[in-house]
Amino acid sequence: MTAANGKGWMRTRKVVSSRVDQSAILLVLLSLAGARELAAQVFTPTYMAPQGTSELGLYISDGPGDFALEGIWRNDLGDIDVGIRAGLADTQDLTLLVGGEIRSPLILADPLEMAVTGHVQGAFGDAEGLGILAGLTLGQTFEVDELAFTPYLHPRLGLVDNLGNDDLDLDLLADFGLDVRITPELDLRLGIGFGSPVDWGIGFAWR
Repeated sequence: MTAANGKGWMRTRKVVSSRVDQSAILLVLLSLAGARELAAQVFTPTYMAPQGTSELGLYISDGPGDFALEGIWRNDLGDIDVGIRAGLADTQDLTLLVGGEIRSPLILADPLEMAVTGHVQGAFGDAEGLGILAGLTLGQTFEVDELAFTPYLHPRLGLVDNLGNDDLDLDLLADFGLDVRITPELDLRLGIGFGSPVDWGIGFAWR
């Protein structure tokens, strides 16, 4: 490759990177402005930073209903990782929560890590609903001594049949999350949904 061709390639990479960053920022702003009462993955937080992992997690969140308890299994396949989640929500009677997810990293370097995500989650039983969403998760990892902290934003756009509503709506959702790597095998996960009331979730993931 000649010097001229090399400079042209570098300019092209900068333009593409700039456009990706601008699109991500726009999606974040739209999600924060349009996040409604159902402001989590579909009914519970995502707990999904940009980095792919193989893990088994157990989480508790504030809904739907009084609280929900979920397990999430994820398998990192390299360029993509897949996950399955299942749990119960304490509505007036019990509601079954089941879902699936994919995550494909786009950028895993300073100053911004980014991955494309896709989700489907359903609620069945006392309360019923369904959501299919796609989005971006954006964050960065900071290491402090033996700990590693990964704050991230996870805006998403999708079709959601809200609990107690028979209509399928186009919704903008967003989560703020924080992963704390306590040991190489154990992470603490926190997820907060933007909306009113604010949804929250917390749990642990074992690698």
